[in-house]
Amino acid sequence: MMGENMKTIKINYVDFWPNFKLEEDFIYELLMNSPDYEVEISDNPDYIVYSCFGYEHLKYDCIRIFFTGEELCPDFNICDYGIGFEYLSLDDRYFRLPLMYIPRYRKDYNLMMERLYCGQETREFCSFVYSNPKANPIRIDFFTELSKYKQIASGGKVLNNIGTLVQDKQKFEAKYKFSIAFENVRHRGYITEKLMQSFSAGGVPIYWGDPYVNRMFNSRAYINISDFKSTEDAIEYIKQIDQDDEAYKAMLQEAPLNDSYNLENVRRQFEIYLRNIFDQDLKEARRTTREMFNKRYVDGTRSKEKIYQMTAPIRKITCCVKTVCKTDK
Repeated sequence: MMGENMKTIKINYVDFWPNFKLEEDFIYELLMNSPDYEVEISDNPDYIVYSCFGYEHLKYDCIRIFFTGEELCPDFNICDYGIGFEYLSLDDRYFRLPLMYIPRYRKDYNLMMERLYCGQETREFCSFVYSNPKANPIRIDFFTELSKYKQIASGGKVLNNIGTLVQDKQKFEAKYKFSIAFENVRHRGYITEKLMQSFSAGGVPIYWGDPYVNRMFNSRAYINISDFKSTEDAIEYIKQIDQDDEAYKAMLQEAPLNDSYNLENVRRQFEIYLRNIFDQDLKEARRTTREMFNKRYVDGTRSKEKIYQMTAPIRKITCCVKTVCKTDK
């Protein structure tokens, strides 16, 4: 029975990745666990939560909340509120939320924080588990160069050399002293689950990606190849750590996260951010005008999407012949 003071939240989710599970969403989790809200998944919602895998959200004239796990900045001309990776401030409209907060990654987070030194000397050299062949070429280039020192076990679709695909990434990486934890792209603030999952396996991650990664993660606990002048220098350092048991053990004994980074505090702040959205009257909660120029912008975006869909075959052919240039790290 609904309590007298409970507020009904009519909400829906669109434009998320394939196999998206509602119970793994952090907003839905907060609403369902709160005694203050009654949740109704509705085709006529007051709130639409959307991601970057479509344009269905443009059809909804309600409060739009954008979330991305990709290296994208929210378009605040379209969304009322945005959740992403960028280090930015926009009144009460934006929250930077690391992926380690999301329910689907909590197991990885807990394993990372329990990381202990035990029997590391029996581990093999290094692991590599990736399925996306379209990432920045530095990932494959680094794999190739480091493999000249010792063989790296690749258990994903990319450069697979173990004869099968890994089903349990954490269990697989737990067999190795090091694991290559490279992001798909290098973007300020963009740090996904890769580094956390590498830590959760109990070894030493070798990272490339977010230039600001050391704001969150303890630089003494992993190897960030961007801290070196060249790939060759980074590999020489990896060799030194691999051949020095005491130096390797010292890295394992370091806490993965900086002392200044407190996930529980992030969770509390995020709850305050969400409650601010849902506790306001619907009219007061809107942050985009939906009037003349804003409507023209949204309609223009919708029109561009129609053109984008119509020209998809042309773009596909173009991509096949396009030259991909390497970027420096």
